[in-house]
Amino acid sequence: MQFSTISQNDTDLIVQLYKDSFSEAEGPEEGAAIAKLVRSLLAEEELESIIGFVAADQQGLEAAIIFSPLSFAKGDAGFLLSPVAVRSKTQGQGIGSRLIRHGLEALKAQGHDIVFTYGDPAYYSRFGFVAVSHEKVVAPYPLSMPVGWLAVSLKGDDVTKLEGRLQCVRAFDNPDLW
Repeated sequence: MQFSTISQNDTDLIVQLYKDSFSEAEGPEEGAAIAKLVRSLLAEEELESIIGFVAADQQGLEAAIIFSPLSFAKGDAGFLLSPVAVRSKTQGQGIGSRLIRHGLEALKAQGHDIVFTYGDPAYYSRFGFVAVSHEKVVAPYPLSMPVGWLAVSLKGDDVTKLEGRLQCVRAFDNPDLW
């Protein structure tokens, strides 16, 4: 399995991967919604600010992950890990886990401090993510599942000391996504 950085040339393949993966797991409506989000994240005006990776083998693209910037009003910054997709036929083989670790290590190597995600605490805790008080670190919009607001420090700091409201990229500027 080869990991590489997302490029504009990969957009259609990546969008299709997300659409297929989420359609099979959660239904066609969710697949279409996630595909729309990913196309927006990979749009030319957003592509410069996001960091994304794909995993591919001889059969083609198997997984993808996108990190988009978040910023605090006082200037601190981090990234949002979302979304991540693994082709259904290869799920359970550790590709998604390896891709998440690869992405976190790449962000750390680039000097970034913190990554947030909004997902299953049981899954993301194995990568060091911990629950963050949504009252203390305010997500861009009210959360429908507050227990899923998570963060990991890439420098080993205590993420619970952060405070403030986060701002997200335009693609995530939709309360329905939160």
